Amino acid sequence: MSSPIKSALLAPSSLFAAAVGVILVAAFFEGLTYPLRASILILFTTGIGTLLVLLELFNEARKAVQAAKINGQEGTPETGPENSAEIYDTPKFADYRDASEKRRAMIDIWGWYLGLLVAVLVIGFHVAVPLFAIVYGRTHGGSWKGGIIMALIMLAVIMGLFTWMMNVPWPTPLLLEPFL
Repeated sequence: MSSPIKSALLAPSSLFAAAVGVILVAAFFEGLTYPLRASILILFTTGIGTLLVLLELFNEARKAVQAAKINGQEGTPETGPENSAEIYDTPKFADYRDASEKRRAMIDIWGWYLGLLVAVLVIGFHVAVPLFAIVYGRTHGGSWKGGIIMALIMLAVIMGLFTWMMNVPWPTPLLLEPFL
């Protein structure tokens, strides 16, 4: 294994992804011991999660090799995935100018998560998740078309997989409780 790939796979982010992958694979094999109907969600989720972990590890190694070629310093630790954000121009928390900017970004992220949680409790999961996709996308530079398409996909998965196929009982939203 070449040195840029080795340094990428030994980076903390890759080690974390690998640890998550090991847990997902263990959960997958545990799910195989359940009856089929009970294990569908476990097998589906862990299978997709494992594929995403492998894709992440592959991308980290690929970025390290590209960074090594660009920097002409193949084999040095400085060419690992931590220093290759310029290849894809992706923002990372390390790219923020100061701690207050990073803190504002974290507050923004957690604000959206808490807002989604409150919306799920108040208006229900079926409405909150698609609405979240549209509002989040629009406020972060997405188009109406993209937001609506994503909302329809999410609604189809929620309704098709969870409501109809798995018969998941959804809690009554707080907004509807007085009427039921």
